[in-house]
Amino acid sequence: MRPFAVAVIVCWVTPFLVAAQLAVVAPFDLVRNYQLYDGKRISIEGDIASGPEMTVMYLGVQNAANDPNGMLILMSESVSRHPSKVEKRFNAALKKKGRVHAVVEGYFNGSEDRQWGHQLCCRFKLRIDKIVSVR
Repeated sequence: MRPFAVAVIVCWVTPFLVAAQLAVVAPFDLVRNYQLYDGKRISIEGDIASGPEMTVMYLGVQNAANDPNGMLILMSESVSRHPSKVEKRFNAALKKKGRVHAVVEGYFNGSEDRQWGHQLCCRFKLRIDKIVSVR
């Protein structure tokens, strides 16, 4: 097989392989089965709130102040330095309102105990590498 043909095949197949590694997760499922997603790339939809110390997505049904299932949100360097149009809308909405509803993708870490965020507030952490949509 010619090198050019191999390169074309690899370029065509790679997006499908990457998409197959992405788990679409509902917040309640992430809380219940976080071990299944630990260290993996996930897509999740929810409300993200930003404050002076950190940015958090709350995953429970309780109000944010009492929710024990907070997920610390971190932005990857590529999103921070070279944001897309959607990522710019996300940042603007978060700065203006302090809260935004979005679908995000990134690498997830979970724990039984709180170990991330300001004063160890969060059991979960998500390093976002893509903002899919903002509502």
